[in-house]
Amino acid sequence: MSDPLDPLTFPLWGSRLIEASAGTGKTWTLAALYVRLVLGHGTANHAPPGAFLPEQILVMTFTRAATRELSERIRVRLEEAAACFRGDSLPTDDFLRSLLDDYPESSTRRRAAWRLTLASQAMEGAAIHTLDAWCQQVLQDTTFAHGQWFPAQITDNDEDLIPAALQDLWRQRLYPLSGLEFRVFLEDWKDFSRFSQRIQKDLPKNTLPLWSTESVSINAIAWTEKHHAMTHELKTLRTLWRPRIEILCAWLDGQLPPSQPDTPFNQKTFKGETVRQWCARLLHWCEENGPADPCLTEDQWDKLTLNGLQAQVKKNFQIDPPALFDELHDFRTALQNLKDQRKHLHDLMVEGVALRLAQHKAQVLRQNFTDIQQRLDQALQGPQGEALVTSLRLRYPVALIDEFQDTSMRQLRMLDRIYDLNANASERGIFLIGDPKQSIYGFRDADIQSYLKARASVAPRHYLLTTNHRSVAPVVELINRLFEGAEQRVGPGAFRFRAKDDAPLPFHPVQARGRDEQLLCDGRPQPALTVAWTTEPDNRGQLFERMAEHCAEHLGRLLTSAAGFYTSGLQALLRPADLAILVRDRHEAAAVKSALERRNIPSVYLSDRSHLLDSAETPDILLWLQSVAHPRNPRLLRAALGTSTLGFSLAELEQWARSETAFEEILNFWMELHHCWQRQGVLSMLQRLLHHFFLPARWLQEKDGERRLTQVLHLAEFLQRTSAHLEGPEALIQWLIHELQTPTSSPEELRLESDADRVRIITIHKAKGLEFPVVYLPFATCFKPQPEAEEKRLQEDIRLLYVALTRAQHALWIGVSPFKYKTSGPLFSASALGWLLGATPGAPAEELLPLLQETWKSLPEVHFTEASLPLSVTGFIPPPAPALRPASLVTGPFDRAWAIHSFSSLTRSLAFVLPDSPTAQQNPPLPGTSPRHRFPRGAWAGKFLHEQLAWAAERRFTFDTDPTLNLQLHQRCLRQGWETHAADLEQWLQEIALTPIAPSGVALRALPHTFQEMEFWFPLQTTHTEELDDFCQTRFWPGHPRPPLTARTLKGLMMGFADLVFLWEDRFWVLDYKSNALGENDAAYTRTALEQAVLTHRYEVQLALYLLALHRLLKVRLGSTYIPRQHLGGGIDLFLRGIQGPERGSLLLESPHEWIETLDALLTPAFPGISS
Repeated sequence: MSDPLDPLTFPLWGSRLIEASAGTGKTWTLAALYVRLVLGHGTANHAPPGAFLPEQILVMTFTRAATRELSERIRVRLEEAAACFRGDSLPTDDFLRSLLDDYPESSTRRRAAWRLTLASQAMEGAAIHTLDAWCQQVLQDTTFAHGQWFPAQITDNDEDLIPAALQDLWRQRLYPLSGLEFRVFLEDWKDFSRFSQRIQKDLPKNTLPLWSTESVSINAIAWTEKHHAMTHELKTLRTLWRPRIEILCAWLDGQLPPSQPDTPFNQKTFKGETVRQWCARLLHWCEENGPADPCLTEDQWDKLTLNGLQAQVKKNFQIDPPALFDELHDFRTALQNLKDQRKHLHDLMVEGVALRLAQHKAQVLRQNFTDIQQRLDQALQGPQGEALVTSLRLRYPVALIDEFQDTSMRQLRMLDRIYDLNANASERGIFLIGDPKQSIYGFRDADIQSYLKARASVAPRHYLLTTNHRSVAPVVELINRLFEGAEQRVGPGAFRFRAKDDAPLPFHPVQARGRDEQLLCDGRPQPALTVAWTTEPDNRGQLFERMAEHCAEHLGRLLTSAAGFYTSGLQALLRPADLAILVRDRHEAAAVKSALERRNIPSVYLSDRSHLLDSAETPDILLWLQSVAHPRNPRLLRAALGTSTLGFSLAELEQWARSETAFEEILNFWMELHHCWQRQGVLSMLQRLLHHFFLPARWLQEKDGERRLTQVLHLAEFLQRTSAHLEGPEALIQWLIHELQTPTSSPEELRLESDADRVRIITIHKAKGLEFPVVYLPFATCFKPQPEAEEKRLQEDIRLLYVALTRAQHALWIGVSPFKYKTSGPLFSASALGWLLGATPGAPAEELLPLLQETWKSLPEVHFTEASLPLSVTGFIPPPAPALRPASLVTGPFDRAWAIHSFSSLTRSLAFVLPDSPTAQQNPPLPGTSPRHRFPRGAWAGKFLHEQLAWAAERRFTFDTDPTLNLQLHQRCLRQGWETHAADLEQWLQEIALTPIAPSGVALRALPHTFQEMEFWFPLQTTHTEELDDFCQTRFWPGHPRPPLTARTLKGLMMGFADLVFLWEDRFWVLDYKSNALGENDAAYTRTALEQAVLTHRYEVQLALYLLALHRLLKVRLGSTYIPRQHLGGGIDLFLRGIQGPERGSLLLESPHEWIETLDALLTPAFPGISS
């Protein structure tokens, strides 16, 4: 029995369950209880264990969107309550009025107001999390309980890692086999494709085993030994039974002559041709290359026993079969044993793949949310579990678990371990809030059985929210009538969980608060329920056509009528966005979308996988980017021009292929795009490409062209944001290639601006938690039978129907049909609606309408209409869009010379060749005696090396004192394809960390203050690179030849990243890593060679700019106390391959105080108000 919940007197201690039916104000109740927890409100039997801050009240829900909504609703409620207690406003509801009455004295009210205000201001740190985020935070904060926590990439799935694990096991298990063992393996698995499909189907979806070298070895040994034993047993069995089967088959052949009258066997049930096929299978099994199983059915085996043979003998005939037939039972048992062993081998193979997947994830520091839950669960059950439980109880004395019906057994086990549901302890509280009638996420590991188990644990402390605040009274009443009728019948109850006197999932009717507004159509109230019915036993396709047409027609007529929401007068007209069509899958969605399009009704399927990178245009845009990045590559250019997104005709493509002039023209435009990308970014480049070919205008003339244009524009903006974190066009291209190859659940979803005024087509699963003024359920009786789990299917379908019906605020429309699946008869009685209406199993179609009328009789708000075909088509004319204001004209000048500059842009004209691919394997190691000379050369190798140095600098180069650092380095190498060089890199980084840096002689390992990858931006005086070039050639190594800087005007901003800034003996230094290879050994790295490398690549300009950025930063930070001679040390180029050479790889740019002010004046803007 459950008690109605009163938010003012609900006991805020112990363990309690709150059942919140759809629309009954669950979030409002949560916020009210939160206010009481902050105040510590209540009498002795109702008060919480204390008054708590937001960081002590754990609120857990299952989506990020829900956490944001809850946080905001709670914060607003706290502020509203605080204002009431301060006397700044009057209470707006009975809860606040009663709460205020419980604090009659002004002093207690002031204290309460202070606590509420403090809590509202502390909501940024509130413990409101998704379950996954909370598990992750606990693991990070409590490493004592579960060992070392490694930062890991968190992903939604591991699908991209599964193929490698499957390939590994296929190679490891198959390649060593030969002979019979090899043949049996291939008989089981056929080929890798079949192997992959079967193993993936059985891989654990929500839990991977804990891997270790030992567990991998145990699994491999067990599989190998079992496979060997099984094949040996098969061989022995063949040797034993080959002569016996030959005798049995010879006897049978003799008893089945071609002439039917001469055979003693009944030719209807024991045909000679059929029996010879059985014998052929048995004889084939006896062969050395035969199958492991003769593949006879149970019935066929039974007919070959002595009793089975006698049963097939014709009247007046007798047979005298060999006694060996009586031993076939033992043969069958032996074959079944072999089959069981093969099943065990299959399970061991699945376990092996799961172990390999877990191992790979650990090596690349990858975790999904299930891994995080599993790890915390194991920590809570482990040897340090009690200490962890104590810590969490102190940290979160009270917990409110929202959407508890969607929890899993593991999640329940964790919560029970922490809060002990059975104990009902007064010093802590856990309150489980949910609605088991809406438990529909079984495919996400939600398990209604976990809810029922928790419900039993906290019995009898069950509470109900009894008032529906979402729907109008007639809608609430018709839903009550439907489910209450099924609940009151003898049997398992509305949701089919009742057994004898135990009803763990009862239906409780709710009251209706009603709504202030009313939906009127042509001045009359819209029926609360419209039932479109047919007695035609349609199959799936016919049902889709019939009900989709009727749904669209009803919807179209509603939109074309004068329908609107009224209070005392018209409040708002009914719009397409007020209507939602709920479906099960994309097939149902396609049917209704097609029917809507025939009536010109705009719609959007909100369950589309509309992530940006999943679109058909994304691969085409990748080709555009590749061709623009390499505009002189005709192969890439032709591939880009041939994309379907550009949509050029064959004639246009042929003209570019035949005419050199036309191709040169398009090539020149591609060069312009190349320069546009370099100067203004990828977004400007893509926009220029779109407008040059008039693509927006062309697309908007096409069906769904608005969506395509929006897709491309959103993707362009997304690429622009992403490029801000990457170095150059090539890095962006490589990133996009990786993303397209990796399954993702990117939050970047496509939404059109006009989607806001379209009919929503949405799956029932995605509609949960939402509400709509009018809801259509066109396929209410449609389902797919599941003979092996029909009861479970029906239970979930009933809950799905409940979720669908309770989304409506004002009106429902449902399509009801007898429905047949394939060759079956009418299946209406097996549907969720059929069960609730009380249809007898196998009921004829004619019973459908009387059942509907009986259930909702005496409800005038229910309207029945026959869904007959053909049906007229009512076209919809959308209301005209509001007139747009004229666009404002911008008359101000644009300074096209203003740009963002970097050292790379100053040296772009220098000869620089990049390898075709970033993989380390394409840079074969050169001979050398040390890792620094063996390590691959080139830009990609240098980029990878810089990344590892920045990572090591963040960890203070502590390779010698932190053993996990080397492990993490190897994992980083593995992730990026450099695992073959990991050992060399480890040794090299350790040498770099201990190398004395000139002129101080201090090693990187010993530097106390460092700042890696210092990003800087500073404004530039309008000048020319020739002036900067003249300054550097005059100041640094004068008289030495060097290539000129790229000619351009410097105006705008200079930006860059200094590899390492460090403080030593009160002076600041800039250090830049150089991975250039100047020779085959240490002797090649002389001072002359270092100087030549610096001047060839103009690194002296780079160091000067970095020192200028540091100079300007110190001027700001140190103010008037800054003295360049005293505080500015200099710049160092550290040639990493020469750290054991004559100069230890260091080349200095010394005495910056002598020239830094001159350079500053040269590049400082002349106009006031601009500084670094």
